[in-house]
Amino acid sequence: MADAATRAGAASIALTNTLPSPLADACNHSLDILAGPENAVAATKSYVNSIVAGLAVLMTLPR
Repeated sequence: MADAATRAGAASIALTNTLPSPLADACNHSLDILAGPENAVAATKSYVNSIVAGLAVLMTLPR
């Protein structure tokens, strides 16, 4: 989905635990949230870090 959106001209940002990442490769911009690799099925660490990183990105946008 990210690849199709990027190819269609959409601005895309990937928030990933680690780089390199297939998702980061499919997007115009990527942000490594430095959460590290997931070692379990429960992805609480990446979920929380993705929320915080997304909010940080939103705070940089002009109002």
